[in-house]
Amino acid sequence: MTHGIETLRRPVQYFQSGGSTVQETITREAPEIEAQRLALLQDAQQLAGQPLALPDFQVSDLSPLQQQANLLAQQGVGTCTRNNYERGPSN
Repeated sequence: MTHGIETLRRPVQYFQSGGSTVQETITREAPEIEAQRLALLQDAQQLAGQPLALPDFQVSDLSPLQQQANLLAQQGVGTCTRNNYERGPSN
């Protein structure tokens, strides 16, 4: 075992044409580390199932210039219409 990692080697017989033997490697962490990882995953799953308590938030009003720009846009000022495009640039 190196750094909490355990490697097991065992031959496994696969029945194929020719009857070849394949070497299978199983790599596992130390039992204590696997237990800690499982506990962390269970804690994370439990926390993920809880509803979030987000604080209320406020949005500021539009500034006077933003309000004016909105009114002008509603009136079509600054927008390009088909008539403006066909007429061409004004001199």
